[in-house]
Amino acid sequence: MHISAFWTKLPKEDMFTDLIGTDAVHEAIAAKLLPLLTGGTPDVEHYLYFLYGIKWARETASLKGFPTDKEVQDNFLAFENALKLNWVNEGHNGGFRGVQKSKTIIEGIQNREITWESLNLHTERLIKNQAAQGLYGAHSQPARRAGLVSKDPLELSPHVLHRFKSISWHWSPSIHKNPCARFNKLREYLIVGNRKWLKDQVFENKDFPVMKEMYSQYARKYRTAPPWRKIALTSKSAEVREYAAFAPLFAEWFAAANNLFDALVKNESHSIELRDLKAATKSLCLKKGIQLLDLGNYTNKMKRMLFSKGTEHIQALVELHNQVQRDRGNPDGILVTMHKGKPKPTNLALKYNGKPHTAKDYLFRWDALCSLRESINRRYPKW
Repeated sequence: MHISAFWTKLPKEDMFTDLIGTDAVHEAIAAKLLPLLTGGTPDVEHYLYFLYGIKWARETASLKGFPTDKEVQDNFLAFENALKLNWVNEGHNGGFRGVQKSKTIIEGIQNREITWESLNLHTERLIKNQAAQGLYGAHSQPARRAGLVSKDPLELSPHVLHRFKSISWHWSPSIHKNPCARFNKLREYLIVGNRKWLKDQVFENKDFPVMKEMYSQYARKYRTAPPWRKIALTSKSAEVREYAAFAPLFAEWFAAANNLFDALVKNESHSIELRDLKAATKSLCLKKGIQLLDLGNYTNKMKRMLFSKGTEHIQALVELHNQVQRDRGNPDGILVTMHKGKPKPTNLALKYNGKPHTAKDYLFRWDALCSLRESINRRYPKW
């Protein structure tokens, strides 16, 4: 018996990501283990630029009266554009989102195809959904949880403003068309003297003692293999012990489920992937872990996956995908139809890169902790 699948109507291109929603579960678990980080907070320099960018954005918006949060956010995106263009202009060619678009713009300027004067940093977007995927989206929630940014209105907390009080820096997009010299100067003022301060704010935070505990567990040998089992035995927090115990089990399940779905939609043989998924779902600890998560209908669909038998895993996987699409606002035509018997053609337009998923793809922000810790202790060279 062969089981294949096709969409009755192809999803939009921006829906071809995380097709069975494991990212949401991954983030829900990571939020318990490392609540003051995200996958986009790996560098102390980025974190500090985010904080100072909020300060600049609000002060600039205040020149026209009492600013709305939307005005502050729009100004911040202009700040981020100038910052990243400066990074590329100074040879910093990786490690941040928007690098390719930034390179294209800088190359255009260097080749005299465009000029700094022709750029509108307020409307330019280096990433498709920059507010969500850029520095703001990566840092706003952890910074709020850490008490560095107020929840309403969008502004720095008083103690952070006091910390930056001595920094005398000014940039006006309408005056300083080429922002590079201004942002190089900001780096001198901002980064080196505040790395240890930021470490205290994030990893010595009294409201989140788990951060200090996780910081102390860092070791280079754990860079790509987080010590969750060790933490599950030694943590002082019962909640942390519980989540750390099933984090590696979920990582195995995520990998197996994604590999099976990839094989399904590519109309390939999926006997090996199904066997791996069955093995990953046997753990009682994993089944206990899903009970702790509250992700609405998605949780119920995932429970069915964990308690399925035989080829029921595949039908449950399809239902999981369909629930993800409904939650994303795609109720029509995203349903996957199953066929038993001879393989049938698929109308799948998505191009997979062929790379199989492994448990190391799901580190629950541990990689961000390692990178941030290493960047705190890094000796920053001058550009």
